Amino acid sequence: MDLKSEILKIFNNKIYFLFICGSYLQNKQVEKGDIDIFCCVAPYNKKQEQMFRKLYFSFHKEKGAKPDMCFPGELMTLNELKDKINLAKDHPKIKIENKKIYDGLVWAGMIVDNKEIIFGEIPNKILFLASYCIKEWNEKLFNDSTISTKRLCKEIVYDGEVFLKVKTILDKIIKNKEAITKILLEIESYETVEDEIFRSIDCLKNIKIEKKYLASSKVKYISAFFPVNLPLYSLIIFGFVPSLMAERIFIKAPEVIASTIKKIKNILLEYNNSIYISQTDRKTFIKDFIKHSEIILFTGRYQNVKQLEKRFPNKLIIYNGAGINPIIVNRNADINLACEKVIKMRVFNSGQDCAGPDAILLHTKICKKFVNLLKQRLRKIKIGNYKNKRVRVGKLLKPLYMNELEELFRKEDIIFGGKINKNKKIIYPTVISKPLNQYKNYKEFFSPIFWVSEFQNEQELRSYFETEDYIDFAMYVSIFGDLPKFKIHNSVILKNKIVMDVERGNLSYGGYGKKAQFISYNGVRKIRPILISKEILLWKKILH
Repeated sequence: MDLKSEILKIFNNKIYFLFICGSYLQNKQVEKGDIDIFCCVAPYNKKQEQMFRKLYFSFHKEKGAKPDMCFPGELMTLNELKDKINLAKDHPKIKIENKKIYDGLVWAGMIVDNKEIIFGEIPNKILFLASYCIKEWNEKLFNDSTISTKRLCKEIVYDGEVFLKVKTILDKIIKNKEAITKILLEIESYETVEDEIFRSIDCLKNIKIEKKYLASSKVKYISAFFPVNLPLYSLIIFGFVPSLMAERIFIKAPEVIASTIKKIKNILLEYNNSIYISQTDRKTFIKDFIKHSEIILFTGRYQNVKQLEKRFPNKLIIYNGAGINPIIVNRNADINLACEKVIKMRVFNSGQDCAGPDAILLHTKICKKFVNLLKQRLRKIKIGNYKNKRVRVGKLLKPLYMNELEELFRKEDIIFGGKINKNKKIIYPTVISKPLNQYKNYKEFFSPIFWVSEFQNEQELRSYFETEDYIDFAMYVSIFGDLPKFKIHNSVILKNKIVMDVERGNLSYGGYGKKAQFISYNGVRKIRPILISKEILLWKKILH
């Protein structure tokens, strides 16, 4: 590629100067990282920036180099160049958090160091300003007036790279919200899309909560098994944020959402080589990627993570499974609030959420009133195609459940709904009712099924929570009205709230059920609420 002619085509007569510098200049071979291009132009438009961006990545691909993800650091206007170098020369300090100061210092260093001018000539005023900037830093930090950029490169710490990357993704989500919404509406309701985008933005905006974890030294490779739902949020929580702590992260997405995740990645992380989405089957993914990774992030069935744990005991495994997450509505509860929250949690994403309650436990005093209100409100739920923004229940991602649910509906006491449309792959909101002293449900249906159980007293209620089936998969319990007098083991208690009210991407998530979630390394499990970045840092501290 003739870099000069290609850049001239983009900016015509608007280029002040263009040069290459850095390690590539010495031997015309790529050692590590990117090729340092310095292009100073007159004010440019968005289209020109995009053309330069494309050229920048094509040039690196041709040379077999890895481009700098903090683009557009290679393209600047003359005024921007002067302003940033001026800013940098006035703020010499070892640790830099301001990107503008960092850019000014880097650009000044590139100007005074060895370079190969491809086009134009650097103005004397800029040469003097850059030399003065580097000299000023060396004098104030090292009491040495020698113009040495190598020394500065070794000593200066830029503490803003993580936040720069986060801001880039955050800006792209906000800017491309309409396009992302359109993609997500192919598989989920508008209500779910809005919630998913909100949670993704909230996580990125509050990334400083995780700063002390993300600032730790990086690991080499991470492999991640994604959940079957919420592709955007999963890409942020299990993909992008962990990638800030790794050289590369390899993703195995369920087939039903793989194409959706790829479309979103193309918008948000198009040139991010640190995140790779595999299109192989599970067996090949394990062989090609997990085998070489230090850390495995696994979301899925307990039986599957047990196999990985056995096969790879010396890798850190961070497991996020599913919990029972029951809801208790006691005799003195606010029925309207409880009903609203139950529907929100159980209808969310057409019931396809691991945090959805597998049982709604109703005190006998309010049971009839609650059920009547529940049925009344469920009749108003819009069902159909997700392209209609009012639709809350639509096509399931995994219609394989339908035959199983069809059999279930024939056997159980359905008091509302029970309709299945196999052609459209829709399970209609359904209420199943059984007294708690006759049957205790701990099964997840991954569809809008409300399993309602009436209890007479605390003893009946207590018996539900003291079985192995509950204790092993305990996470959250939402309680409306008075709290029970007995202790609910391994559980995080939410008073008048549901999981959606407290779940945030930057905070630890879950409870203490040994089959619901854990951290495993060298045959030792730690069972507690999980924040991935925190667990990686704790693990690294153990190793070192």
